[in-house]
Amino acid sequence: MKRLMRAAAAASLLLAYAGTAPAQAQSQSQSQSQPSFNLEAIKPKIEQVIRAEMNKGTASVSIALVQGDRIVWTAAYGEANTATHTPATPATVYSTGSTGKSITATAVMQLVEQGKIDLDAPVNRYLRAARVQDRIQVEQPVTVRHMLTHASGLTCDVRTVPIFSRTLPPNLAALTERTYSVRKPGEKYEYCNAAYGILGYLIEQVSGQEYESYIVEHVLKPLGIATPAPVRPTALMADLMARPYLRGKDGKPEPTQQVFFDVYPAGDLYMTAPEMARYLAAHLNGGVFGGKRILSAASVAEMHRNQSPTPESPYGFGFSSFTAPDGHQIITHTGSVPGFNAFIGGDVTSKLGVYLMTNSAGHAPIGVAVLELMRGAPIKAESKAKPD
Repeated sequence: MKRLMRAAAAASLLLAYAGTAPAQAQSQSQSQSQPSFNLEAIKPKIEQVIRAEMNKGTASVSIALVQGDRIVWTAAYGEANTATHTPATPATVYSTGSTGKSITATAVMQLVEQGKIDLDAPVNRYLRAARVQDRIQVEQPVTVRHMLTHASGLTCDVRTVPIFSRTLPPNLAALTERTYSVRKPGEKYEYCNAAYGILGYLIEQVSGQEYESYIVEHVLKPLGIATPAPVRPTALMADLMARPYLRGKDGKPEPTQQVFFDVYPAGDLYMTAPEMARYLAAHLNGGVFGGKRILSAASVAEMHRNQSPTPESPYGFGFSSFTAPDGHQIITHTGSVPGFNAFIGGDVTSKLGVYLMTNSAGHAPIGVAVLELMRGAPIKAESKAKPD
């Protein structure tokens, strides 16, 4: 495939403003403290999986692998813009989709560590003027933990707006005010983007900082991620951004309208795969990456702990969390907004992980396959990750 080969030549490039060290293929001569896998042996298999998805109409794929406390490989395939035939590189910017939910959860846990939030306190305690409506009047109020684990029992009314429609979506306060309870909290797992949007509003109310400012200063920048604007991309980021596509009927990418979510804390952040791999590495190493700690090991473990009331939907805080057949703890999440898809996945026990982004579809099959190739074992009995 020409576009696969053309973009693969840029595989060692990294985003200059991200402050990351050049990524390169690592041999198996790792220190004893590092997990090992044969990167050179699995790369052809990784590319085979990527090629299969691109042949179905995925325009481009950007991928980064984590091994221990390092990003050991980055690569990009296909085209960020099919009209101009612009190759994708590891510097290409995509939407995180819902893989960004755990960033919001991480920010909440930082405020928990500071004693500013109690996970089991009513969320309305922290929301001030804009509050969630309790329309069923149950004794158990909706707590912060319920919001993080998708067990809030709230309505999930979220909206997207095409960028060029010149229509502004509601802000986070308006989202909070229009959200109300429909069932008793804590009884059922029900995926709810609105809950994470409201958690973004909670972060603002408790910290006194705007959501984007908070996550940049306290979550991303300490990890060496230098992007200043994951919510409102800068002009430079826009120059590096992939165009959004859908899979056409003829197996070719089909352009689609770029949109923005009114619930961006639920997962509509703009970053690169190597940047998000740094964030993943921190979660695989007890809250530390590059010598910088963003969370305590105990808080990270709490985020990774399955707290879902619904057994078939294992979920912690911003991650699906489950045990692989070999006993290893696995965390994953998929992400999707129109024209963009992403996947985050890690073996917490072995400290191996993959982060990938596309400007169409094909995220989960690639991500699951790559993580299993790195581990040398399936992550689930059926070798399939449950969609998030």
